[in-house]
Amino acid sequence: MLVLEEKATPLLNRTGDSYPITMPSLSKELENSDAKGKEEKLAKYYHLVNDYHQIFPSRFGVDLFAKISAFFLLIEPALPITRINEPDRSNNYPFGSFRRLYKEVGGFDLHCGNDLQRQFELFYRELSHQVEIKNQVSYFIVLQQAEEGGELTTYSLPWEEGQIKMGPNEVGEDCLKLPDGSIINLHTDRRVGSESVNPQPGDLILFQGGQLWHRVEIVKGNQDRITFGGFLGSSKASEEIILWT
Repeated sequence: MLVLEEKATPLLNRTGDSYPITMPSLSKELENSDAKGKEEKLAKYYHLVNDYHQIFPSRFGVDLFAKISAFFLLIEPALPITRINEPDRSNNYPFGSFRRLYKEVGGFDLHCGNDLQRQFELFYRELSHQVEIKNQVSYFIVLQQAEEGGELTTYSLPWEEGQIKMGPNEVGEDCLKLPDGSIINLHTDRRVGSESVNPQPGDLILFQGGQLWHRVEIVKGNQDRITFGGFLGSSKASEEIILWT
């Protein structure tokens, strides 16, 4: 994973890194910049993404986008697979990203794609011109498995308008405030089912990451967890499947 070492950007919580920069990290940078700063940061971001799209074919002789597209075409052969462009420009968004979660500290707290759209409205507003972003599908491939931990846990309670994720300093971890004002702990409430999977290196996981609340458990042991993944959604005209991250 030499490329990850050279070009990785820390995650917001500093418990891992990614290549290229993640959507939350980019969104925060843009929110804290004036108009000129946003333009400069976006120009730097698109330069990084263009480099990212070239690095595997040139350095490793593998067209990663073609490989992943071929797999998804086996699932839905009627719709072409493409990546997304910024409106009115030739710049591409990345079709997937590498994520490394550091041993003993790395993990992802409770989240779902539909809720992230509320948190990072600036990023998703641009995507929504081309992609049906609601109920996006998530995918990831395990490249290096944690010795222990790092499982993907999904919960049976689906997202709906009006749900609010509560901070752990308020009521504890994995808690949501429901539209009726009540609070539910997804981890302990017996009305909510959960399922954890611990895929092996080379396995590809495809799940309803937009609609289902989920988390990645803390990585334990002496080895980082490294994955490659992103999201899928249909185009606005439902003529193609678009990959992004």
